[in-house]
Amino acid sequence: MTPASSNKERIRRIIYFFPFQLFFVQIKKNILLLVAWGILLGFISNGLAVKYGVPNLFLSPEYHGFVGFWSFFIMGICVGAFIMTFNIASYVTNGSRFPFLATLNRPFLKYSINNLIIPFGFLLYYSWSIVKFQIINEYQDRNAVLLDLCGLYLGMLVFMSFSYIYFFSTNKNLFQLFGIKPASDAKETMAKLKDQPIRKNPIAKFLVPTLKWVRAWKVITYLPHPFAVRLARESAHYEKAMIVRVFTQNQNNAAWFQLLIFVILIIMGYFQDISYLQIPAGGSIILFFTMVLIIITVLQTWLRGWFPIAFVGLALLVNNFSKYDILSFDNSAYGLNYNNAKAIYSNEVLEEHTNNLDQYIKDVSNTKTILEKWKKKNQTKNNPKPKMVIICASGGGIKSSVWTFQTLHAIDSITKGDFFKKTHLLTGSSGGTIGLSYYRELYLQQLNGIDIPSYKEQLNNIGKDLLNPVASSFTLYDLIFKLKKFDLDGYTYTKDRGYAFEEQLNKNTNYIMNNKISYYKEKESESLIPMLILSPAIVNDGRRLIISSQPVSYLVHNNPSKQIINKPTIEQVEFTRFFANQDANNLRFTSALRMNATFPYIMPLVTLPSEPAIEIIDAGARDNFGLKTAIKYIYTFRKWLEENTSGIIIAQIRERPKDPIIGNTKRRTALGKIITPIGSFYNNLFNIQDYNNDELIQYASEWYNGRIDIIDFQLRVDQEPRISLSWHLTNREKKQIAKALFQKQNVDAMRKLDELLN
Repeated sequence: MTPASSNKERIRRIIYFFPFQLFFVQIKKNILLLVAWGILLGFISNGLAVKYGVPNLFLSPEYHGFVGFWSFFIMGICVGAFIMTFNIASYVTNGSRFPFLATLNRPFLKYSINNLIIPFGFLLYYSWSIVKFQIINEYQDRNAVLLDLCGLYLGMLVFMSFSYIYFFSTNKNLFQLFGIKPASDAKETMAKLKDQPIRKNPIAKFLVPTLKWVRAWKVITYLPHPFAVRLARESAHYEKAMIVRVFTQNQNNAAWFQLLIFVILIIMGYFQDISYLQIPAGGSIILFFTMVLIIITVLQTWLRGWFPIAFVGLALLVNNFSKYDILSFDNSAYGLNYNNAKAIYSNEVLEEHTNNLDQYIKDVSNTKTILEKWKKKNQTKNNPKPKMVIICASGGGIKSSVWTFQTLHAIDSITKGDFFKKTHLLTGSSGGTIGLSYYRELYLQQLNGIDIPSYKEQLNNIGKDLLNPVASSFTLYDLIFKLKKFDLDGYTYTKDRGYAFEEQLNKNTNYIMNNKISYYKEKESESLIPMLILSPAIVNDGRRLIISSQPVSYLVHNNPSKQIINKPTIEQVEFTRFFANQDANNLRFTSALRMNATFPYIMPLVTLPSEPAIEIIDAGARDNFGLKTAIKYIYTFRKWLEENTSGIIIAQIRERPKDPIIGNTKRRTALGKIITPIGSFYNNLFNIQDYNNDELIQYASEWYNGRIDIIDFQLRVDQEPRISLSWHLTNREKKQIAKALFQKQNVDAMRKLDELLN
């Protein structure tokens, strides 16, 4: 052989190398399988859902509150299941395109070894990402990270070992199946066996239809094991029917294995209340994609060329029927009665509920009684008119909960408890109100002489993960079926990720907020604790739902004034009165907090018992900083406040700097020019609320003669990466939040607040 022909042959062996051919056939024939890999890669590379902290679920998985060997071991099992399912899906759809496999010992194992480019590349990048993330964000030493990786690989090894043991014992190659030797006369053997068809069980027949001969792809070299290269054995002299029967038998076994994995995942989803089955959320997401691969494989093998159009048609069909009760499961607010007649939600009914003068006068009188008790509690001989504190805490997931709680504790420590004692009203959004509520509950317990945890434990509790149970429920339960129910106060509700969120929040905080909203009515009435007003937004029309244990019709009252002749639009709905016949006062407090923190997609929209059904979204959609509620409250009681206080302090605890970031509009791509107008408006939503709030505060000087001091506590994180808008925090993010208290603007704000109170 000449040097030129030798080089040519070498190039041919590289081009027709089995791993390369498999990679090309995946791109050509199985693009949906690659999409699943692409999405997972997007997660671990911080390319997808970074803002919501989803990558952390893969790079720092939690199991029973801990990140370490066992959490990564479970992740390894999930990754192993995904890789095995990918190999099976690829083998079922593409194996018969490579007939030489039928002549090899353990054909599926050989196929998996050669189908390594995508899984191996993913694992390399995933491992590197874990190392980098654990060292930089979780402050782990190298030995701990190495142990994590050992857990990951051991989990994969365990799952894949059991899987291949199954295939070793069931799969046969051409020679084993027909009992012939490689040198035997294949035609003669085929003639003897043509009347002995392989029986196909009903399940396997459904999962893998009768295999047909497809055009073979050329292969010259392959990997018999990871560290060797061999020439592919010629198979053209064997009857096509013999080759087909080998792959049919192998695929029957693969079908049973897929079915087993599918059933196991269904069982895990159904029994996820068992603590040991509450696997890391990253693992749940991987298992969800595993189920998707199984479904795609079945559809693709059955429909073949019709698969793309059938897949789109099926998606449209499911989407259409999802609006009906058979496929639609609404999320409930726990404690409400969904069995009674629904409340009628119409403009006429709202007018009747909103502008009732008698209840307005009654509610104002009730709150003035509370204000008098607040004044009596705080006035002294030297200070007969105490300063009133109103706290507004912004949304922002669990970082806002921790930042709010941490800030309250710091201010209270500096003011020797005077700050929260003088606080009369709490408002805000999302995670901020969860932090406020937890601090208020601990304050109440301390007043009642109940021992409370140390500050370190308190801060740890409010910072514990909430994302894992939500993500696990979403991927293994919400998207499959919602058959599990639970009973509460005589009512029955469906378990979903809303239930998972509340359960985990209660566990994290030792169940001290597991009360009805009516539980706080007497405590607020006696001014033992500040009033808390929540204001989630209504999806149907953009109104705000005002939730309070006190009657607060004055916050929704909107009668026209004598000087202005118009009919103002009703903007707020008072929850307890509007849903009085649906047992509104029985609403669980954690459900009220969840409604106030219903960030789209992460949390399910709560559906209330009305006609048409009211859907609830995060308070941040209308008033992320709580100032709108605070200003309306001040306006209502402006005369009393002028006469009985020496001024109002609004402590605004913000999870973001107030100074707007000016974006750069230059050098946008064509796609960027299309999406920028909408994207920019969404990104600037909170800036717009700031502009409106500052305008409201400035206008207050026209109708309020007292003094209002706005003190901002801002969570500034100047270095990258930014803290994610998530229900999970890394150790680095917790440290960033702790350090923010000592930034100059926050130290100055505390000093100013202390001076005002004294």
